[in-house]
Amino acid sequence: MDISTSEDLLTSGLIDSMGAIQLVGFVENRFHIKIPAEDLVVENFITIDAMCKYIKKSQRDN
Repeated sequence: MDISTSEDLLTSGLIDSMGAIQLVGFVENRFHIKIPAEDLVVENFITIDAMCKYIKKSQRDN
């Protein structure tokens, strides 16, 4: 299955609420970052592009 980096992962049904929780855990482990509660917003995880932007920002801030 091909998905666009700008595709909405939630409304497309690719990720449900449990998948979102697992995704956050994966991102924290894979990129060695801790995602604070205030950053657990849809805008940071809605697309692959949004996640990449958030991860890059988080790594710069550390």
